[in-house]
Amino acid sequence: MEWYTKIVQTDKDDPIYEAIVYFNAEYEEARKEIASNGLIEREAYLLPQIVTKRYGQLQEIEAILKLLNMRLGKIESKLYRQYFEHYNHSLKQRDIEKYIQGESEYIDMAEIVNLVGLIRNKWLGITKGLEYKHFQITNIVKLRVANMESEIIYHE
Repeated sequence: MEWYTKIVQTDKDDPIYEAIVYFNAEYEEARKEIASNGLIEREAYLLPQIVTKRYGQLQEIEAILKLLNMRLGKIESKLYRQYFEHYNHSLKQRDIEKYIQGESEYIDMAEIVNLVGLIRNKWLGITKGLEYKHFQITNIVKLRVANMESEIIYHE
C-alpha cells in the first residue's frame, strides 16, 4: 500500500502519475510471468508467490481508484453547490450536471480516474492470465500422473 499511502497524504496529482508509471512498468513485468517457460515444477512452485504479489498490486490499484472516485465526487459536490447557490437563474438538476461535466477541474480528475481504471482493467487481465496458467499447470501434472508425458506439447 505504498502508493496508496503517498496519494492519500497529498492532494497533488504528482504521486498519482508516479504510481501510474510504476504500475505500467510492473504490468509489463507481470506479463512475462504469465508465460510458461522452464520446468513445470518450478512454475508450480513460484505461482503462489507471483499470484500473491500481483493480486496485492491489483488491490492497491483498486484502493487508489476508489480514492480518486471519492475525490471526483468531492469536486462534483463542490461545483454542484456553486451552481445551485450562486447562479442567477434557477437551474434544473440536469443542467447543473451538464455544466459540472464541462468544468476543467472535473474533467482533469475524470481523466485521471479513467486512466487508473484502464490500468486496473489491465491488471484484471494479469490475474486472469495467472488463473489460466494455474489451470494449464494442473492439466500437465494430471497428464504426468497418468503417464502421458509424451503427449505433452512442448513450448518455447
